[in-house]
Amino acid sequence: MRRLRLVPILLVMCVMGPGLSLSVGAHSKVGAATAAEHHPEIRKALAALNLAAVDLENAADDFCGYRVAALNAVNAAINELQLAIQCDSSSSAAASAELNKAVADLRAVPASAAKGKPFPLIRQAIAACEIAANALEDAAHDYCGHRVDALDATLAAIGEMELAISCASH
Repeated sequence: MRRLRLVPILLVMCVMGPGLSLSVGAHSKVGAATAAEHHPEIRKALAALNLAAVDLENAADDFCGYRVAALNAVNAAINELQLAIQCDSSSSAAASAELNKAVADLRAVPASAAKGKPFPLIRQAIAACEIAANALEDAAHDYCGHRVDALDATLAAIGEMELAISCASH
């Protein structure tokens, strides 16, 4: 499978820090992290996609319709990942706490990718989707086919956002 290594691990480790915050919206609630995390790559992808959805929802411009198409693709990927988690019978009640931990770990990364560039919310959403795509490629299981469908939707969202930037730049 094609590897997307657009956000180096070192950058991720350097940028994350305590006290950084970004409103995540209705997709998550505050909760405690658990010691034994189920499906860490799926949860990381889900957290990144939730951040991308917030950025896309908050973007001021329509970007020739591509922003809405990208948001639809991100929401489709989120849905696929929720189905992937449901597919595994070993998922526990700690799922929301695990997702909250993943969101907290990712909050600063997309913002650093867009710093000082035009269309920062779209660029943040692209960075978050790139993190999600990398996590989905690293996931160990197929999750009843939902992992592949989520990866396809995530890559489609990235493509739509790149078109959005291109459209707005002309």
